[in-house]
Amino acid sequence: MINVNYLKSRLRDVWFLNISKIFSVALFLASRLLVSFNLKNKAIKYLLMSIRYSYYGPSQELLYREFREFDFTEFLSKSTSKKDAVGRTIILSAPYTDRSGVFRKGVMLLTFSHTFSFFIKHGNWDRLNQSFAFVLEPSWAGYADPDILAFAQTAEHCVIQASEIKDRILINTIFPEVPCIDTGASNWIDDRFFYFDKDRPVEEKEFDAIYVANLNPIKRVYRAIDAVKEAKRTKSDIRVAIVCAGWGSGSYDEVRNHIAYQGVVDNLTLFEGMDQDNLIDLVLKSKCSILLSLKEGSNRVLFESMFLNVPVICISENVGVNKSYINSQTGLLVPDRLVDKAICFMVDHYTNFSPRRWAMRSISPEVTTNGLSELLEGYYGVDLNYKLEVKVNSP
Repeated sequence: MINVNYLKSRLRDVWFLNISKIFSVALFLASRLLVSFNLKNKAIKYLLMSIRYSYYGPSQELLYREFREFDFTEFLSKSTSKKDAVGRTIILSAPYTDRSGVFRKGVMLLTFSHTFSFFIKHGNWDRLNQSFAFVLEPSWAGYADPDILAFAQTAEHCVIQASEIKDRILINTIFPEVPCIDTGASNWIDDRFFYFDKDRPVEEKEFDAIYVANLNPIKRVYRAIDAVKEAKRTKSDIRVAIVCAGWGSGSYDEVRNHIAYQGVVDNLTLFEGMDQDNLIDLVLKSKCSILLSLKEGSNRVLFESMFLNVPVICISENVGVNKSYINSQTGLLVPDRLVDKAICFMVDHYTNFSPRRWAMRSISPEVTTNGLSELLEGYYGVDLNYKLEVKVNSP
């Protein structure tokens, strides 16, 4: 029986790696034609789509040349509810008036892209703009998004987090006056919860690698299974764990059938999701943690693994992860076609890495918060409350 979701997964890979670039060029050409007829409202839609598909260079040049002064608020998405907006908002510092009578703005961090349009549309936007500097943490890679661009355009003081370098290039091209920093979900891991020391010993490593995913095609669970089959040719007793949450299309039975079809039943253990504590224990029992997504936001599991002192493997084709964080101390950055070779290398060399030490020094919440405070003070030089609370991602 044909596994439809496996075929969809393979087609999605072909789309992302090859066909999307063709569509990006076609959309750029359509947009340029519409600009020549002065149909800018229609042109901007195609142009933003072109950039989201493939970060096509001429598309970004056209965006800079023709649309820097464009009012992106005309294309804001339908905003989230007030309840969701409040839940996705963090006050890092409160506004106040000091003893000398100087008003100092607070700092507000907003998560998830749809939250941004809520605040712009809100009746008190002008007052909020006068009271806060904003730090944006978009929910997904691909910043050619009217919600992000409109906020950068209208906020008086705004910093944008962008773990993907292509998104930083985009923002710096259109709004060079808006600081764009290389942080993301990777920088707010609670190291008090994700830790490894003498109080949490691991007697032995049970798995050579672990992949934490779900049934959504973007997570490429089938690619992980295929990689185990390829790794088995080099190391017949390879052991890999896949922890797969149940949301997304497809079913666990289809995944199990593919595991059997590829002949890796004895090499791969499928876990149908688990709570955070058990997941941490399983990561600690693994020699490395892998990420196979081609595009997403800044993946948290990859960096939670680092804080657990488990080295990582990330594919170089990925869009969303800060690749500079995958280095000689934290793990391997390899092409998708060589993931199996990387896993086999880690089997005997995982102790060569020291990811937690690097993470604590470089991307811990305290380090990130201090850097953000210094950036706000140095970049804007205005009266802000620079004493920021430390934000962490809740498990």
